Amino acid sequence: MLRCNRWSAVLPTMCAAAAFGAPAAVAASLTPLHPLAQPARGPVRDLTFDGSGRHLYATNGDVYRSVYSSLERDATTGALGSRHDGTCVTTPGLTGRSCRTPAQIEVSADGRNAYVLGDYTYVSAVTTLTRSRSGVLAPTNQSIFSLGRSVRSLALSPDGRNVYVAAGASVVVLDRHRSGTLTRAKGYGDCHTGRTGCPVARGVVNAAGIALSADGRALYVSSEGGVAAFARSPRTGALRQLAGQAGCITPDGSQGCATGRAVGGSDLAAVTYGNRISARRIVVSRDGTRVYAVSNAGIAVFARSRADGSLRQLAGAAGCVAQDAASGCAPARTLRGVGAIALSPDGGTLYATTRIQSLVVLQRDAATHGLAQPAGADGCVNADGADGCLAVAALRRPFALAVSPDGRQLYVGSLTGPLLGFAT
Repeated sequence: MLRCNRWSAVLPTMCAAAAFGAPAAVAASLTPLHPLAQPARGPVRDLTFDGSGRHLYATNGDVYRSVYSSLERDATTGALGSRHDGTCVTTPGLTGRSCRTPAQIEVSADGRNAYVLGDYTYVSAVTTLTRSRSGVLAPTNQSIFSLGRSVRSLALSPDGRNVYVAAGASVVVLDRHRSGTLTRAKGYGDCHTGRTGCPVARGVVNAAGIALSADGRALYVSSEGGVAAFARSPRTGALRQLAGQAGCITPDGSQGCATGRAVGGSDLAAVTYGNRISARRIVVSRDGTRVYAVSNAGIAVFARSRADGSLRQLAGAAGCVAQDAASGCAPARTLRGVGAIALSPDGGTLYATTRIQSLVVLQRDAATHGLAQPAGADGCVNADGADGCLAVAALRRPFALAVSPDGRQLYVGSLTGPLLGFAT
């Protein structure tokens, strides 16, 4: 990752390019960090940082044992120290049905709360946790239940007023109060995916990922149907899908949507844990100029309008990246069946975990503004060094990803192996 300051040894023109959102194509080598403190045992399905980058939180567990873990990060070395583990209820001996198969954890912008999405088939819920100044999480026994059977991901608004849940063909809006508690927003009281009462969005089928722009004025959803774009009211938190082709992008242009490449399609190719997929399947760059979305065909690259939030897929090979050379997308090794993606804070590097047990590194190309994979071991990591990747024997079934807010470290959670860290 390119770092620029007044003592930088890199060329000033390269630093200038990075500052304006078009980082130059430089090596993206990763250096393994070890040893690291580990979260509680169980498959790590999600990782997230608090705003300061001091604490890394993990959801780990399954139907029978659902746990969140807190790890303290040394910003200089990237080392992790264990803080605490917990469940979503205060009653001793109970795991908390609301947190069964915990798919995602997010920390509010004010740092006062964390929210866990449990996507157990019959008990999908969003559970509220409190967070102390020292970063310790504690259960509140407060959950929003009955969101439906196809609940995959959630996003918190930057202003802290709302939580948005991607569910089926809908986005469920929850209001967040000063106390941190959640209630269903007006019009969503009877919303239960698969039944009546949920507003249906064009281009959304089995929603898989959800993300908000940094200014909180736009929301995006990736799904088996494609990618959908919504305008968000900063005053009320209400969503409005953009009209016409600006509101959605599908593989065939159905439902009045624009036609896109490497969007939509079944998520089956990305399944890595039973029928589960990662919630981190769409990201918006911090500068608001790019959106990246995962499908079973690869990763689509969109330019984003800061004026109205609409998306435009980049032309030619710059518009997507895939392992299939016949797709017309930029090629990438070991990019088959993407599970999760994470973007570096400067927007210059995108990381992806894949079904074939690899960690893939992609960089924003300064010329095309698309994604390009560095050659050799700088472009991917796997256990045995196949396909010219960096060999890290402990990398087994990588799934969850988190980049530290300062961009210095990348952490990779696994379904069967240890939590790994890399200096970027």
